[in-house]
Amino acid sequence: MMWRRIFFLWALLQLLLCTNVHGQVVLGDRHSGTFRRAVNAADQGDYQTARDLLGNILKDNPLHMDALTQLGVVFMETNQQLDSAQALFNRVLAQIPEEDLYDPFSVYLHQLKARTYNLQLEPRKALSMLQVVKDSIVLDDLRAEVQQEFQHTNNAILLLDNPIQLNIRDVGKTINSEFDDHSPLVDLSGRRMYFTSRRASGNDRLLPDDQYFENIYVAEHDGRAWQKPRLVESLYNRNEHMSLLSLSPDGSQLFLYQSDGKVTRNLSVSRLINGIWQSPELLPAPINSYYDETHASLSPDQSTLYFTSNRPGGYGGLDIWAARKDAYGQWGDPWNLGPSINTAGDEESPMMHPDGSTLYYISNGPHSMGGFDVLYSQLQTDSTWARAVNMGYPVNTPDDDLFFLPTLDKSEAYLTSFRFNEEEGRSDIYNVNFENVPRGMLTVVEGAVSNPDNLPMDQIRILVWRESDNAQVGEYRPNTHTGQYYLILDAGDSYRLEEAGPDSLYVRETLHLHAEMALESRRQVLMKEDVQMRSPLVPREQAMAVNEKTDALEDSIRKYIESAPTETPLTQKQQVVPLSEEAPAPNYDRQQAAETAETAYTVQILALQKQKQANARFLAGLDTSMLKSCRGKDGFLRYYLGDFATTEEAEAFLRQMKKDPRFRDAFLRPLDELAELRP
Repeated sequence: MMWRRIFFLWALLQLLLCTNVHGQVVLGDRHSGTFRRAVNAADQGDYQTARDLLGNILKDNPLHMDALTQLGVVFMETNQQLDSAQALFNRVLAQIPEEDLYDPFSVYLHQLKARTYNLQLEPRKALSMLQVVKDSIVLDDLRAEVQQEFQHTNNAILLLDNPIQLNIRDVGKTINSEFDDHSPLVDLSGRRMYFTSRRASGNDRLLPDDQYFENIYVAEHDGRAWQKPRLVESLYNRNEHMSLLSLSPDGSQLFLYQSDGKVTRNLSVSRLINGIWQSPELLPAPINSYYDETHASLSPDQSTLYFTSNRPGGYGGLDIWAARKDAYGQWGDPWNLGPSINTAGDEESPMMHPDGSTLYYISNGPHSMGGFDVLYSQLQTDSTWARAVNMGYPVNTPDDDLFFLPTLDKSEAYLTSFRFNEEEGRSDIYNVNFENVPRGMLTVVEGAVSNPDNLPMDQIRILVWRESDNAQVGEYRPNTHTGQYYLILDAGDSYRLEEAGPDSLYVRETLHLHAEMALESRRQVLMKEDVQMRSPLVPREQAMAVNEKTDALEDSIRKYIESAPTETPLTQKQQVVPLSEEAPAPNYDRQQAAETAETAYTVQILALQKQKQANARFLAGLDTSMLKSCRGKDGFLRYYLGDFATTEEAEAFLRQMKKDPRFRDAFLRPLDELAELRP
């Protein structure tokens, strides 16, 4: 954190000069060695050792100003005992003579107090603390720094007064441990999560901060909860940190950072081949350079890489850059994303949303409410970026907020935080659900290249054109080992697909993605969800109105569904269940039921409000002779199974159904209730 680094430099300078904060010579300070060890321990994240050493100094000398200040910084750094931090800073300020009240160290103490107030979510008190010293600062750099803190604190007041409505929940103790767990990467299906953890992976060496080297884990979701994670053994390294950065849209590439001892930081990528992650390879120039490159992620079409670098030509610190592949699969010259994104501060962790136009990233620049905050910007029709927007509180806080992963559904995301963890200084992974978000739809389409010219796979592109305005919406790259590609497209339009090489072009087909196609089973559709695709803060333009389906289009869709093969990459025994027409409600004689002692039951498995029919993948494998559907007068289309004469019989069937994660919310329903719901 910036504050700890600033104090370390100050404290070490005092030790080297053998002076205290007032410039008086301190000969033979017997605590200098202990203080130096405390500073080094805190710098390595070993806060307990730092506290113990500083406590020993203060037992002997309760007024030791450097020890008091450093102990307060440790409390602030760990976001623990913030009231104690304030008390320690006050004890130091009380020792400063009035004539030195506005020297740089005193200004620094006021900054620390203001920073602590911000962490306590009291920005108005922080503003008052900064106001005390702002007109007395002589040094230009310090004045600019305090001015930025004023801006961050004013941002905090605005964002805390207007919180975003959301729910944050722990992803579960099977994922989160007593050690740092962070950087979750969830694939498009939502069923697989990769993440970085500092837990023990075997005979690992315990580091000074009581954690282990970072390694990569993967966990599967069974429809109800995340299962026990396992180490990605092919990427395991017991002697250095390896941390995740991003996952390619097709799930075949992991972008990584390794602490390999080099002076500059560079980016690596591992590729999934035959189910095994390969040894990481450094990304080539001009992505990696002689400067620092710290994060990278691919666009949905896998043709553009967004990455961070402090190379010359930026706006200051780490900036977000982009590079695009040419027709031969080589990276072209990078370009800076410009002043709408980049600032004089640091920008980090760019993540392009699957919609291809919303970029999420973190920044400690002028839009922050303190430390790093999650921002987003949207790509406009003229290829420029809109003004960045802060994601708001409580996604962001006055502390560093360092990792945010949007999912296909913009109303959901994953983040890393230590705010809610009782383990001091330990980060956990959380799931975020935003409320009151407008809805839209995306469709993920799977295909495979034909490659009639037998070209190298890295020279093949799938060009996608939207037919309504003849605009190119993507230049997708296939997996270089399998030839498969994944298109992420807005439902409610038609698209022309072209397979292109450097010197060839073939028209493949036209996809008609009616709005309801996001919910129907097609051979090429990998995942179909009614997803929310607008920003929690700034809605995009309203989706294009969809014309009513013609009978011809409806017939062609139905024929396509009915002709789909029985095997797909999603399941080995998927049955297509054509239910475009509602089944009649079960025969139910109310008078006859009243004359019997038993009530007839069915098992309700699904209720849909807007869709014309259920996702066939959801219904795969069911006995169609038992499956019925009925749309009620409330507008809901309900699906149910079976007609049972007794409660015992129905409950036994329900228990069997709930063993399948798809039907964990199924429940018994008397048939007379269904009859009452009919129009």
